Amino acid sequence: MSLTIAVVTYNCENLLGATLSSISAFRNKWPGDIEIIAIDGGSIDSTLSILKNSNLFDSLVSEKDNGIFDAMNKAANTAAGDWICFMNAGDFFVDIEAQNLYNELSIKCVDVSVLYGDTYVVFDGETKYLKKCTSVPTLFEPMPFCHQSVFTRTELLKKFPFDPEYPRVADQKLYMEILTSGYKFKYFPEAISTVVAEGFSSSQMNKTISEQINLKLEFHLITKADAIRVKFRMLAIQFIKNLSPKWALKLKRRFFGV
Repeated sequence: MSLTIAVVTYNCENLLGATLSSISAFRNKWPGDIEIIAIDGGSIDSTLSILKNSNLFDSLVSEKDNGIFDAMNKAANTAAGDWICFMNAGDFFVDIEAQNLYNELSIKCVDVSVLYGDTYVVFDGETKYLKKCTSVPTLFEPMPFCHQSVFTRTELLKKFPFDPEYPRVADQKLYMEILTSGYKFKYFPEAISTVVAEGFSSSQMNKTISEQINLKLEFHLITKADAIRVKFRMLAIQFIKNLSPKWALKLKRRFFGV
């Protein structure tokens, strides 16, 4: 069993330190074959030199792309590992027991195509909360996990590439396609990574919600008549979150999850 870790970058010189250090530590503990690749979008800051000087990568490509999911498709198409995991710049592996994870992937996942675990999420650059996968993937919630904490069989990402028509939720569509095709998912009850939550402007969130609605329509989960009602509800929830004071959001995350 072999594993590919793919790092997708673009002008992120200030975010790479913790990410590269954690991947290096993970590699040193991993008992099996591991490949580490980087797909850079043609950075014009010092990102590329940092990647090269790290001496960490088995393969490094830097060229213009059409966004993060286009770069992730390139990574999947070049990956040699049986399994693949993506780690964004700024995010990093937690100090997990690599042998347990290796045994899970190599021995206990013979009939499994997607293995997912929990994630620590950092808000406002300071407070860390554990995002536990309290539900199993469904069409209405295909990603109760973060993509930094999921291992997917590489052959599936070549069969179901990220769809550029959904530049914000292509990962959700991919796992919806995997679900509807009958592949098996399995929960690994440990935290795998720490990710930094990025703030979205209202316009960005509106676009994300619109893509999620279009995705539900494509998979016939809602009707066109339902779409307006669903979008209004999602926007209302987001509006309330945006108005909520930070202390209220902190309490919500602490007691009710991320």
